[in-house]
Amino acid sequence: MKIVLQFFVGLLIISVLFACGDGSDVLDDIDDIDENDSEEVFVTAKVNGVEFSARGETFVNASSANNSGFFSLGIGAVDVDQGRAKAIALAIVAIDRTEVQVDDTFTETDEAGFGATAGYEEGAIGEEAEIETDEIQAIAIKITAVDQENETISGEFSFTAIDEDTNTTITVTEGVFNKVPLD
Repeated sequence: MKIVLQFFVGLLIISVLFACGDGSDVLDDIDDIDENDSEEVFVTAKVNGVEFSARGETFVNASSANNSGFFSLGIGAVDVDQGRAKAIALAIVAIDRTEVQVDDTFTETDEAGFGATAGYEEGAIGEEAEIETDEIQAIAIKITAVDQENETISGEFSFTAIDEDTNTTITVTEGVFNKVPLD
């Protein structure tokens, strides 16, 4: 199952980061974002101390599945700025959806593949990623809210990962995801 989880995170990052094309079609959506709306879907964090912010359903996507003896949740977010895109992907795998409760914290995956993983990519829009993390050194994803009625989830996260090709360490801190839809 660990291979499945890594594949899931990889696909999520690739689809979110490079689906933007040249970015011109999605950059117009930035003007429609209400920074003061507490109901807004967003993912924010600091990546190596630099602000990361993805707001609205154009820039934050989620996918979940509850089958084959496990529940998986993937969250992908893209921060687009001046022709560059940065993407964060988070994934949780549990036995079933009822195991994902407020105050639960998910850490590294175990031998069976249950737990959490993440990834980070960065590069020019429409180009191959310049940074692409391969190995997670530490991760924590804490659930802070599950809204069953509106089918959304919120939480906090942090992780450290390495791009083995460039020997770059990515440290993500102060991560927050808010009102991400559970599909």
